[in-house]
Amino acid sequence: MTIPLLVIKSAFRNRRRSLLTIISLSFSMMLLLLLMVIWRSFYLDTLGSASALRLVTRPRGESYFMFTLPSYYEQKIRLIPGVVSVTRCNLFGGVYHNERSENAFAQIGADPKSFLDVHPDYKIAAEQAVSWESDPAGAITDRGLAEKYSWKIGDRLLLKGSTTPVNLELTIRGMYDAPVPTQSVISECCRSLEGCCRIGRFYAQCNRLFTVQGFSCCVYPEQLQSHSGYAE
Repeated sequence: MTIPLLVIKSAFRNRRRSLLTIISLSFSMMLLLLLMVIWRSFYLDTLGSASALRLVTRPRGESYFMFTLPSYYEQKIRLIPGVVSVTRCNLFGGVYHNERSENAFAQIGADPKSFLDVHPDYKIAAEQAVSWESDPAGAITDRGLAEKYSWKIGDRLLLKGSTTPVNLELTIRGMYDAPVPTQSVISECCRSLEGCCRIGRFYAQCNRLFTVQGFSCCVYPEQLQSHSGYAE
């Protein structure tokens, strides 16, 4: 009797035992695959290497643009060893069409050149970037957001001020593709309203990974003031 024939005969001798063995092995394999997927998800990088070199400075304990930062922090951050470029971001907070939730999206004020320097992973056509830089009322938008509202290059965009008594009329000069959709409109015109808008964050692009007193992803203003070795 050959070995394969012996295995087959043994398997059908006790069908219940064989069935339970198959179920047990299948369950073990499914559990192993599930644990591998969970483990892999912890190391899944959807943002890319550029985001790992980008730091954000904001008020301690605040994750949004609700509290202001002094403008001179920009120069302090720029002097930190390893920092390549810095950009500042304001929040306009206007209304598009109406105040329904489906028409809500972020409206960010930023300098065109420094913003793109700090966000090299935001892909935009070179001619569109130049057009945005040359138009003070120009804006760029996330491509997914543009597709949602059927916006095209050259379209006019009216944002009615809700928290500020100012209406903005912008011209879409470009569309960008980010590693993760941002659902944002970015304009230099919003940046010029610093007296009305909140200066909520500074973003810095670095040329190496480093830590500031244990923080590798966020530098707090207090550290800029108290650690002259980094800020001065």
